Amino acid sequence: SGTSTRGDFMLKAAVVSQLIKSKTNHQHVGIMLPALQSTTLLIIATYIAGKVPVMLNWTVGHKVLTYCADLTELDLIITATSFYDKVIDQIPDEISSRLMFLDKEVSNISTPMKLKGLVMSKFPKLFIKTKIDPTAVVLFTSGSETLPKAVPLTHDNVVHDLWGGLNIIDIRLQSIFLSFLPPFHSFGFTVLSILPLITGVKVAYTPNPTNFGEVLDALKNTKANNIMATPTFLKMLMAKAEPDDMASVELVISGAESLHIDIKTQFEKMTAGHNSLIIEGYGITECAPIVSLNPLDTQKINSVGKAIKGLDLLVVNPENFSPVKVLEEGMFLVSGPSVFPGYLDNKIDSPFIEIEGKTYYKTGDLGYIDE
Repeated sequence: SGTSTRGDFMLKAAVVSQLIKSKTNHQHVGIMLPALQSTTLLIIATYIAGKVPVMLNWTVGHKVLTYCADLTELDLIITATSFYDKVIDQIPDEISSRLMFLDKEVSNISTPMKLKGLVMSKFPKLFIKTKIDPTAVVLFTSGSETLPKAVPLTHDNVVHDLWGGLNIIDIRLQSIFLSFLPPFHSFGFTVLSILPLITGVKVAYTPNPTNFGEVLDALKNTKANNIMATPTFLKMLMAKAEPDDMASVELVISGAESLHIDIKTQFEKMTAGHNSLIIEGYGITECAPIVSLNPLDTQKINSVGKAIKGLDLLVVNPENFSPVKVLEEGMFLVSGPSVFPGYLDNKIDSPFIEIEGKTYYKTGDLGYIDE
């Protein structure tokens, strides 16, 4: 384990950006790594190089992984030797031939590249002349589809989503996030990679979310305050933890599946006396991803809370898109600055609909708004 200051981080990102520029002329750069400090650094290095990061999920199988790389026309995918050795069986030959191993390449960076990176990091306004692409990242949907959809999120999408969420939940600047969600997950990208960089809160990374012992060690050693987790993950983590292991936790944001009252009760019992809070929310990759959160002062079980500031949420009949009444189930439509501009593959039918002059994204998810 180790730590980085913002100055160290910027220096390394500026140097690595020169390496990236020397390796590809393509706009998209693949990143295939778990939750690590170096993964976040690569995202920023890619921006400085004038490229767009494509976050790859190595667990999806050979066919899907190759499809994702081909759709985004990747000729450079950055990973690390120690990680690759653990997942080599999941990586097809079509992907292996495009890999650059960061740990090997860093030792070969030339002195001129290092010097240029140093100057760039010290005087960024003068020497970083990169034209930033409006797209901040390409992520991929998961779910029941045979092949995932490529979702480009803009810088505006990501920043507005964080702004909207922070209008519901205050995060202390002294907070430490525990990050084990992979950055190919939209929450892992927006909240656990980008939020710390633009707010100054700290983040502690641990790469293997299935190793609960390692996650607990990271939690105890860093005294992290904030955790993002599914209810199932939280249940398994608490099953392995001693009560004191959760002493530093102030906030858990739960999503992706329903938060059962038993899990909420167990968490509150384990953290009794620490003023800890578990809140439920709802997100979707195409919405960068946070759509709604339970406010800190109003918790309601079996609810995903209120739409974040800046989003307009409608519940409509999925057949004719007419608005439904309070307490009547329908499909969620979402409009606002954190909603993506459209899928990368233009052969996919448009996911948008216009109602009374406003464009809404059709989430496909069902629910209702209470009284």
